[in-house]
Amino acid sequence: MPLISSMGDSDVWVSNISLIEEQWTKPQVFDELGITDEGIKCSGQVQSGFVLVRKSEKSVAFVREWLSLCVRPELIKPLEPGEYKGECLEHREDQSMLSVLSKMRGIKAHKNPSIMPTYYPVFVPKLKLFIKKLIGWRMPPKRPQIPWNKAKIAQQVYDDTYSPCIYLHRIRRAKSVISVAYQIMRGMGFKAAVKRFL
Repeated sequence: MPLISSMGDSDVWVSNISLIEEQWTKPQVFDELGITDEGIKCSGQVQSGFVLVRKSEKSVAFVREWLSLCVRPELIKPLEPGEYKGECLEHREDQSMLSVLSKMRGIKAHKNPSIMPTYYPVFVPKLKLFIKKLIGWRMPPKRPQIPWNKAKIAQQVYDDTYSPCIYLHRIRRAKSVISVAYQIMRGMGFKAAVKRFL
């Protein structure tokens, strides 16, 4: 398994996404943990979707410390709707805690092992929405949209040699086998899809 091989001597393996830490972790976290290092704030955020842990005293202590941060309401609580704190666009709760803690503890961040396709919903159930409005169903309040045009990208350099080996897909509103296949092929790229399925 290439990811396990890439762990080396470290008992905790994490990977980066290209979004900058200070835009996805609220300032209060930096203040509470005494982080003033601009290198941490301007580096790519560590993602919490893929974490490898080899059980040892160090890794158990790390996970316990991560948990101790996640149970502190002032650190884990998301930004209130409409609340904008300087550079921060959105707080990523447990992911922000993992990201900041791994950087504080000097854990190397690896390149993202996943492929996430870009897909377009094929079917939007507008009739269902119309019926709900007709019978007076109350729509839940919309979450404020993240201003993605303000998101900055971190420049990352990795020495990892593995290829993406996890296919992360988010297929929504797929109402038929054809729409599922279409979204997968669009996300993977047609050539990669043909290689995989033939």
